[in-house]
Amino acid sequence: MTVKVGENLTLSPEQLARQSQTGCPDSFEQLVEIFEERIFHFIYRLVGNHHDAQDLTQDTFVKVYNNISRYDAKYPFAAWIYTIARRVAANHHRSQKNAPSLSLDQDPGWECEEEHPASQAEAEDEQKSLWEMARQLKPSYYQVLWLRYGEDFSIEEIARIMEMNSIGVRVLLHRARNLLAKKMKSIGYEKSI
Repeated sequence: MTVKVGENLTLSPEQLARQSQTGCPDSFEQLVEIFEERIFHFIYRLVGNHHDAQDLTQDTFVKVYNNISRYDAKYPFAAWIYTIARRVAANHHRSQKNAPSLSLDQDPGWECEEEHPASQAEAEDEQKSLWEMARQLKPSYYQVLWLRYGEDFSIEEIARIMEMNSIGVRVLLHRARNLLAKKMKSIGYEKSI
């Protein structure tokens, strides 16, 4: 991912982060523009509350700003910021004594490119049902599925975000897919994942 700067110059998030480390506020602002919506949706899926997700997204960016000097540009910036977001959400869950269970009726936020409205509605319902079933799995299974298929991160990036090795991520992803497939089969869902 690169960001267009000026007429011909484009900067990657890693380059923007390096500039932020030198004190460039515009570079950090561009990082926020790139990642704010994605981080919000990620946290929203973890906490299940719009207001909390907004607050935790802001907390994430405050932590990123305060710790930008610790970022190592040889690693993808996206993995680093998602790791921080995941920790912020986990700390939020730990701080809640009576944390409510995650809602199963949330919009998955996916759009379908089908032309016919009926086909689009059917596809959206299927996506929603699939993510509702995924949300019923253990949180780590849901997180690995979302990071892989919702955010399209590589196995290595997921490993950095979830603070695991890539083999552990592959195993977790395999187990999550198998459990989700069993849930789908038990209710007669026809499509495979």
